[in-house]
Amino acid sequence: ILFFIIPFIGGVTSGISISFVSMTFPILIPMGIQDNIWYCALAFVSGFIGVMITPLHLCGVLTAEYFKIGFGELLLKILYSEIIIFVLVSVLFYLT
Repeated sequence: ILFFIIPFIGGVTSGISISFVSMTFPILIPMGIQDNIWYCALAFVSGFIGVMITPLHLCGVLTAEYFKIGFGELLLKILYSEIIIFVLVSVLFYLT
């Protein structure tokens, strides 16, 4: 659970991929992220989901403004793709 929650919170609070990786992966390395590549994949995907759904991610805000749609409507479209990615990585994580 920590391999999902910690990077997700880091992604939501920073809005930039390199920031959540540099903040959370040093915490996760002693917890065993180096033992299985799928721990690392799960951590990165959860952080990336956090980055994509936060209003701090400027690409989302600019996209919503450019296409003249609400951020909530854009967020719903983003969530569909993020759920698919999370389900795929979770299945691969539990299969190994």
